[in-house]
Amino acid sequence: MKVNLSNHLAWGFHEQWQDMQGLSNKNLLELLITDSIRQGNSVVGITSEESKPIVKGSVDDRFNYLFKNYASDFKEKGWTIKNGEGTNLAVVTNQKRQEQLVVVNTQAVQALEDDQTVKILVVGGNDVTNGLSVSDTLDEASEKGYLMVAENPCGKGYNSIQARAIRAQAEKLDAIVTHDAQYCIHNWVAKVPGLGRLKEYTRDANRLAGAVSNDIKKPGIAMGNQHGPSNCKAGFELDGHNFLEISAPGLVDWLRNELVYGDKQKHKNINSYEFAPKMLRQALIFQKGTENDKHHEYTARKFK
Repeated sequence: MKVNLSNHLAWGFHEQWQDMQGLSNKNLLELLITDSIRQGNSVVGITSEESKPIVKGSVDDRFNYLFKNYASDFKEKGWTIKNGEGTNLAVVTNQKRQEQLVVVNTQAVQALEDDQTVKILVVGGNDVTNGLSVSDTLDEASEKGYLMVAENPCGKGYNSIQARAIRAQAEKLDAIVTHDAQYCIHNWVAKVPGLGRLKEYTRDANRLAGAVSNDIKKPGIAMGNQHGPSNCKAGFELDGHNFLEISAPGLVDWLRNELVYGDKQKHKNINSYEFAPKMLRQALIFQKGTENDKHHEYTARKFK
């Protein structure tokens, strides 16, 4: 079975972002489910990411917002949803199509080291405080019982502040992302005059993250990290599991046992990449959106 722990689905669920990404009047929950199943996933994380606290039930609380606002229309199309809003996990099933998907609440937490953002993906909820040190971030996530995964720390190099911070706190981590599908730019492209800022998103960053994984002896995983509709199939495969009776803490325990303590031969990464022109188009939409947005502080660091 295949797992993708990070899918943002869009830059944001506010009307502005939906308009800019062509998602207006679409059922975002249906889009997440159908995209994820088409990508071959059995488990997908819907990822919230904000620089400010995420207000439960707000448009920034992506898991709960999706199931609160889109589930009823989705059910009318023959789908059943077990759990959902308020539970951090939902099992979505279509008996007629013989399709099933587990959706889990995840958060890309923005930790800070020397004024640099270090992202930690937590699985099982989205209420971890932003702006803490990496150590304090991991301590808080551990207290909440979440799976803790370092996002690729090598966009700025093997010895970047981000990579050094992850090495220093390695014992607290469960895993590290060694393949981010959005790091899809070929290395030579970033050497073209005027395109140097793309260096942070080259495929070489994934190779370097693999080296960090070896250094700290933590399992490396692949993730899609999508910010819009996508055909990208990045993720990782594990042994199958019956999720009908599972909870968010149960899923976290299962993932940790499989990744950290399980048979490494049965853990296989699917290292596919986002289509580079699509990624660049989404990046331009993000830049335009953050420049025009006067009332919503989204994470402008990502493409700076």
